[in-house]
Amino acid sequence: MNTEKLTSPTAIIVAGILIAGAVVISGSGQQSTSDTKKGIAQQIGGINETKLQACIASNTYANKITSGTESGDRAMAHLPEGQRGTPYNVLINSAGVKVEMAGALPYDDFKKAIDSLVAGTAKDQTNINLDPVTADDHVYGNRNAPIKLVEYGDMECPFCAQAYPTFKKLVDESNGQVAWVYRNYPLSIHANAQVKAEAAECAWAQGGDPVFFTYVEKLYDLVLPEKPAFDTTTL
Repeated sequence: MNTEKLTSPTAIIVAGILIAGAVVISGSGQQSTSDTKKGIAQQIGGINETKLQACIASNTYANKITSGTESGDRAMAHLPEGQRGTPYNVLINSAGVKVEMAGALPYDDFKKAIDSLVAGTAKDQTNINLDPVTADDHVYGNRNAPIKLVEYGDMECPFCAQAYPTFKKLVDESNGQVAWVYRNYPLSIHANAQVKAEAAECAWAQGGDPVFFTYVEKLYDLVLPEKPAFDTTTL
């Protein structure tokens, strides 16, 4: 299972990195050299960079991100601390049946679980204390979709970056039957995860969920090792 895990008092990276030898992230594709010199706001367009930087500097959405972390803690409370991490995912249908899908699992695994929820054959994991999806959540796809994929993610987590195209594909191919819900869960092992989460929230404030998910995709590009060192002007 590809996931980044937490242990008390610090976090550790799952041993899958050692087994695999390297993490290959299937992201949004290669960027041009000129694009890498631009901030994410410039690459996307339609975002006022001055307002974005002011929003980031003022920690406008720090409390919202804390709420996401607390929600993730509740959802993962049934797991031993060493098994908690990102991406932590739960599939839930309109009847409230929940299926845990922790880690950057293959597309086919998610599709099989979704099909079981649609067919009514999935076993409900009642020990997962998942907060209901509300209007405050970031949603990619149809908010009224009968199947929701709720992710607790970290924007510096390589496994979250790896999962991004899988989740997008699941929604895009579902004909409105699956929606992806993203909740911030920045890990303490990632020095810039918090500020990146706040930046994505600030981008959302200007352009809503479509801009939010595009912005997150660009943030995941920064996870790749060949990208330049991170600083807030990159945002």
